[in-house]
Amino acid sequence: MSITFLRHIRPTKAVAAIAAGGISLGIYSRMMTDSAHADSGSPSKVFGSGPAFVLLPLESSEVVNHNTKRLRFRLPDENAPPF
Repeated sequence: MSITFLRHIRPTKAVAAIAAGGISLGIYSRMMTDSAHADSGSPSKVFGSGPAFVLLPLESSEVVNHNTKRLRFRLPDENAPPF
């Protein structure tokens, strides 16, 4: 039955119907998947763009061997991203 039904439909109408269905499906899925964003202020960056000097307080110092020391520095703001 479906084969006889397909013989009576013109190919241009079938292609147009498929294209319209695809476009409407794309618009519908785009409208339904909008992402929500919270209105929170962006954290201040510690290191800006370009060369700059930022004073970082020393948090800890560890001697690894006779000529190597591991230094850990603390960021000025603990919630700020580094870059």
